[in-house]
Amino acid sequence: MAKYKNIKSVIHNWADSFLSIENHSEKSYFSQVLFEAANRYTAKKIVINILTSDVSPKKVLTPNVSEFTKYCPWSFAKLLASQNVEPSMISSARLEVEYDFDAPMGDTTGYFFSNPESAPQAIKYKATAIAIDNRGVEHSANVKEWWRS
Repeated sequence: MAKYKNIKSVIHNWADSFLSIENHSEKSYFSQVLFEAANRYTAKKIVINILTSDVSPKKVLTPNVSEFTKYCPWSFAKLLASQNVEPSMISSARLEVEYDFDAPMGDTTGYFFSNPESAPQAIKYKATAIAIDNRGVEHSANVKEWWRS
């Protein structure tokens, strides 16, 4: 049976995984790719539509960012199914990432990177996953920086 109470868990788990160092390709880590695009265009706040892969501001949707975001709808739907939430129960879902470009870097001591030459920097950001269900109820979850996990 589908459960609305699981939506918060779904959005938190999806966002935590999406921003983690486990989300990488052979040549890059998503958290670093997103930061580089944000920094390049001085975009302190980035919003990713989880259901459509759209990114705002548009200029941040570089080919490297797109390489990762294009799978958002698929990975989100897979997680919904695993936690007994029907896709029709979700009207909208987004991930908001706000960077603090002026903050000192965090500490990555003790982390192992499969591709150390492209290891992500420990940038400070605030991440919030937000979903609106088909009843109009908002579900939100804050996600810690990958290096604070």
